Amino acid sequence: MQTFEQLITNLSSDNKNIRSQAILALGKSGDARAIVPLVEILINQDEVEIGEDATFALVQFGDDALPHLLKLLTHDSGYARFAALHALGKLGNASVANEVIGLLDDDDSDVQYKAITILRQLKARDTLPAVLPYLADEDINIRDAAFWTVFELARDDLSPLLAGLQSEDARLREGCVMMLGVISKSSALNPLSALINDSDVEVRLTLAQAFDDIGGKRAVAYIEQMTNDTQPKVQAVARGILKRLEKEHTYKR
Repeated sequence: MQTFEQLITNLSSDNKNIRSQAILALGKSGDARAIVPLVEILINQDEVEIGEDATFALVQFGDDALPHLLKLLTHDSGYARFAALHALGKLGNASVANEVIGLLDDDDSDVQYKAITILRQLKARDTLPAVLPYLADEDINIRDAAFWTVFELARDDLSPLLAGLQSEDARLREGCVMMLGVISKSSALNPLSALINDSDVEVRLTLAQAFDDIGGKRAVAYIEQMTNDTQPKVQAVARGILKRLEKEHTYKR
């Protein structure tokens, strides 16, 4: 069995397998002295497999690794911040959620994406209001991450989404409407109906689809109202939904 000092020496080996074995052995050792060198490996390597080994090893130390990983969230390197978030997600300690929120507006889009994703992994429902604005982000990858995080966090509590319907940001209203449609709970119908005359046509188009997704007699009644929208495009979408429902024998004029 190799000593701690031998394992630390092997972290600098030119042989990838030797480095990997040393990393994993240090994680298994439970010796807290290994945390700092493992963190250095985590943020300074350029091989995915070695990075994953370092992440796995650090996770073995549980909460003892938290202060070191949290410190990395303010590191100058975007890669270091990303790697720290990845490890924190594997640790699964929801107490770090507030620190993760601080990276939602990071200047590195990969870090932003990871931060949003980690909040989903941590099931940090209290962070939902902070994530909602990213449903309207210009970056499609950020919007996608926000979509899945909001879907996971809001299924049991629609209140943040319902509050978002009142936002002055039309894109955020649109995102909240979309999510309420995807989650498809009938309790959202009345609040959604308040947007039938929304000033933004894209919000109204998304609203028609949300009513369709939720379904039921009340939803259909709201879609019927939207056939009288001031915009022909919205009228056409509403009529198209009703026509399809007729063919499916779930709606009768």
